[in-house]
Amino acid sequence: MNKMVSPTIDNSTIIYTSIAIALTTSIAYVYYQYTSKKKKSTNNTNKKKKTTNNNSSKPSKPSKSLIDHNDNDDDNDVDNSMKGYKLTSDGKKTSYFTRELTEDEKKIIGDCTPQLLSSSQSISSEPRLISSKEISPTKSESGSSAWNAAGTFEERYYSDWAERNIKKLVQNVNYKSPEGAVISILNVKSVTGDALVTFSRGKKKHIYDYQVNADFKIFEPRNGNVLIGTITVDNITGDCDYEIITKIDNNTNNNFYKRYVQSPSNGLQPLLTNALDKFLEDFKEHTTK
Repeated sequence: MNKMVSPTIDNSTIIYTSIAIALTTSIAYVYYQYTSKKKKSTNNTNKKKKTTNNNSSKPSKPSKSLIDHNDNDDDNDVDNSMKGYKLTSDGKKTSYFTRELTEDEKKIIGDCTPQLLSSSQSISSEPRLISSKEISPTKSESGSSAWNAAGTFEERYYSDWAERNIKKLVQNVNYKSPEGAVISILNVKSVTGDALVTFSRGKKKHIYDYQVNADFKIFEPRNGNVLIGTITVDNITGDCDYEIITKIDNNTNNNFYKRYVQSPSNGLQPLLTNALDKFLEDFKEHTTK
């Protein structure tokens, strides 16, 4: 009688079988989870659609805030019409920014009502000529304007007057030599510069600076010769330190010119210096009037 032999199972076969069972179980579990989630999402979507359809069929109710606003419209009509305005103490409607004076402020300010002028205070409307005294500034004892009582800096220009005065003084200069020759200013061609009076800290100063260009003439009565040249006086200031330059034809050798024109101490130049010194006296006298 033959005996039955049981088949032998290797360990590797057991391991592979266990792995296959585990993989199959995992895949089945994952598939189950996926299908269950999908069903739930589908059910939720259907519920939302039903809810939306039901709400659209019912009439919407107005919100409470809107109802309250409509109820108060009639009450706010008066306030809206007065927006930006307010009532004064006498009941007049005015701008919100209008400020009323208090009783104390009214007492301090007093009555501002325009007053009717009397006949003695009336102003004539007829045109009249205004004198120079009315428009000229009032002077103080020092000669400055009345507004300059504090002794601040002030200046006044006298250039036009100074130019005319210097020209007149220079034009009248002439000299007669012991020999009978006459040296005189023939023509004043130009007088340039400025003159002003300043007041500072109560002190009055006469400031000027001029230059004079003129022609001079030398006449010799014995032979009737006439010689003409130019003379320039620069640095005409209150220091009285003048610079005098004379010119004549280079080819001319004239003794009268050398003695009585070129010389700073004899003849024409000392007389010219005295005339310009007198200008300072005239300037001071003119500004004290």
